[in-house]
Amino acid sequence: MKPIPEDKKTVLNELYKLKSGRNYIRRIYFLWKNKVKTGGDIDYSAYTKEEFIDKFCDGNIHVFKNLEKWENTKQYQRLLLIYMNENFILDLEKTYKKVREKALEGDEKSIKLMLMLQKELKELLKAFDSVDIKNTEQEQESEEDEDDLIIE
Repeated sequence: MKPIPEDKKTVLNELYKLKSGRNYIRRIYFLWKNKVKTGGDIDYSAYTKEEFIDKFCDGNIHVFKNLEKWENTKQYQRLLLIYMNENFILDLEKTYKKVREKALEGDEKSIKLMLMLQKELKELLKAFDSVDIKNTEQEQESEEDEDDLIIE
């Protein structure tokens, strides 16, 4: 199985790697704690703390306390950074639209901010493109390695 390219890593992709046992409850906890919408049948964010403990921790406060401690781990913090990055892109889009609207109306501050945002967006695009190029090269290398030819 090929690794997920960096630009395709979403918090949901990463969370679904947490499949069984303790990892499964961690996935549910992350979705609940950060109010992540999955598009599925269950909206975990709708549960209160007490309901979460009763339903997903079998009423055991110690299980919940361990989940709270998990927030201090690299695994949780990495998931949180991926999630925050996804939100940042969406927030940037909303901000850009509002600033653009005001800039088109002639607001001088918005015009300056619009130019700064455009510069930042170009830099972000370059960063995404460089990741995409690296991933494409890695995929091509792995495809060449997987040609099913036997060397004797």
